[in-house]
Amino acid sequence: MTYTQKVLEAMIQLRKDAGLRICDLAYELCIEANYLSKVELGRIRISMQLILMYYEYFGVSVDWMFGRTLFRDGHYIGERDFSKAPDRELFGYPAAPLPAPDASASEVS
Repeated sequence: MTYTQKVLEAMIQLRKDAGLRICDLAYELCIEANYLSKVELGRIRISMQLILMYYEYFGVSVDWMFGRTLFRDGHYIGERDFSKAPDRELFGYPAAPLPAPDASASEVS
């Protein structure tokens, strides 16, 4: 899947999750509904300006829109943070709980 397809899916998902019609979102973003409809149908290219409008309006990270993170707020899953992932096996890690971090490893000498 290309980044354009990922962004397009994210844009449609955000609009639908918010319960907005294309014309409602277009009004909120101060753009033409016809333009937004053509973008969602893949008839015209997605502009960076439109991506940034979605980022600001919906409060999601651009990384999430590009499929680079699992979470809409854009935070990355750290080594000991896999418990927050919706499906830990997605990353090839076992679903068993991870061991507690070693306290001595975080001490600074």
